[in-house]
Amino acid sequence: MEHLENPYSVLIKLVELLKTRGEYRFFCPNYNFPYEPHFGKWLFLRKDKVFYLQKSGANSSSISSDEASGLLSSLNYITLRHLKNSVKGTEIKLKPNQSALCEILSRSCYDFELSKRHPRISKIARFLCSLKLHYLAKLVPTNFSPIMDVKAVFSRT
Repeated sequence: MEHLENPYSVLIKLVELLKTRGEYRFFCPNYNFPYEPHFGKWLFLRKDKVFYLQKSGANSSSISSDEASGLLSSLNYITLRHLKNSVKGTEIKLKPNQSALCEILSRSCYDFELSKRHPRISKIARFLCSLKLHYLAKLVPTNFSPIMDVKAVFSRT
């Protein structure tokens, strides 16, 4: 979803194609949180109520400069708040997973690819999991979570 030119209109079209009560589920970053996971960068710039990465910051030891340029230009900086606004007045209901952040923190304890891409965050996550504190992540409001795990349902009446 974060690489589509207009994820909001695509979401509406995808869900409308589903049968009644069919679901479309997606998992992607929430750019209402100041972290860009593709490049592993903390973001401090905000524009149009979204955190974003400047071209000068689009570098990573694991991504070649050619790939980084294409990757950066494909990002749309999607947010859960914008998604919710995009479906207002439609028959589409969004159901964000309140446990998604807790689940990704748990996943970092056994997903070595995730740990390799985000070593510092994974180290903190493993520490939190060892103390069972990662369950507190369920209290983070979905609008401010760094990730979105959303079910979109078209409920025709």
